[in-house]
Order: sequence, then structure tokens, then C-alpha cells
Amino acid sequence: MNLSEQLIEKQNAALKKYPKLVTDQMQKATKNLKETGIEKEAKAEGGTFDNETLLDLSSSEVDLYKLLDGKPAIISFYRGSWCPYCNLELRAYEAILSEEENSDVRMFAISPEKPEITSVEQDVSKLNFSVLSDVDNKLAIKLGLLYHLPKTLQLLYGKSVVKSTGTKDANLPLPATYVIDGEKKIVKAWIDADYTKRAEPSEVIKAYKALIK
Repeated sequence: MNLSEQLIEKQNAALKKYPKLVTDQMQKATKNLKETGIEKEAKAEGGTFDNETLLDLSSSEVDLYKLLDGKPAIISFYRGSWCPYCNLELRAYEAILSEEENSDVRMFAISPEKPEITSVEQDVSKLNFSVLSDVDNKLAIKLGLLYHLPKTLQLLYGKSVVKSTGTKDANLPLPATYVIDGEKKIVKAWIDADYTKRAEPSEVIKAYKALIK
């Protein structure tokens, strides 16, 4: 089962689990977010991926450009370890990056979560990609990915956001995945205001490998 199929299965399960009033509010919020045009305004293919100081799992400051080291990379933004769709995505990448033919793929997963929350709620130290914290969503802002949770969704899972980020602003990045070349140019970008949808890892890795041939 590929990631897209897993996400659909998860969404169908959520529709059955939660009252219709709740799922209607979730779908309405997604529709409203799409209508703002945020997907089109976010930095996309052809642009230069911005730099920012992030935190690694030990809470040490790291310069993203230095980590990239002038080499191609996959950079994926996710909302947090509290998000079941994000966890499906990360597990899918872990599975595909565990394959021997993908051992040379460089990937960075970024969320606004505090490092101590990320390391507690997931065993990220054993993943085949790096996990970084974009504190206060500074990088997400530069890329045009940041949005504010509407009050209806704050009531549903706002506490999880506050706990994981350590802030009360209820801001999150759009789920977005970028493939960038050695000059930090964005070669491919998958950006969707619908948090239940993600790029298919096999397609992302295919785009990445086209750069390192």
C-alpha cells in the first residue's frame, strides 16, 4: 500500500470515528485555506530555498545551508508528531529510505515542534533522515507556508499544537515537500493546503535521484 492509499484509509477512518459536525468543520477549514491562495503564494519550483537557523535533536542551533553542504536534498515540512497524517508520511519515508538503493538519499524533515517534544514522542534518533525544529516557524514564514489555525480547529487540536511548539499562536506550516539542487534551487515542490494529502515518497526520491546521476 503506497502513502496515498494509507492517507485515504486514515481519512476514511477519521470520518467514521468523529461526529459529522466535527469532520464538516475540518473539511470547511481546509476549503477556506485553499481559497486564500496560499498554495500559489508559497515558494515553489524555480525559486531559491531560503536559509534559516534551526534546532537539531539536541537543541543545538544549526545553519541549514551548512547542513546542505552544497548538495541536493529532500526537505519536507510536517505539522508535528501529534498529526497522524504526518506520522504516516514519516514512516513511509523511513521505509523507503531503508532500502539499500536509497541509502545515499539526503532528507531533512522539519516541523515547528520543540526538539524535546519530537524526541519524546518519536524514536527519531534511528530514522534514516534528519529531523529539525523550525522554532517560531521562521523558515516556514520565509517560504510562505505559514497559516493560522481557525478557532474551530484550535478547539479540536489546538492544545496539541501549543504543547508541541511551546507557543500560543496556533500557527502551522502547510505540509510541503521540496527537492533542491546543490545551488539551493527548488527543482520540485509539492504543496497542498489539504493536510490529508502528501507527496508520494517514490516520486520525490525519483526527482532527487535525477539530480545526482
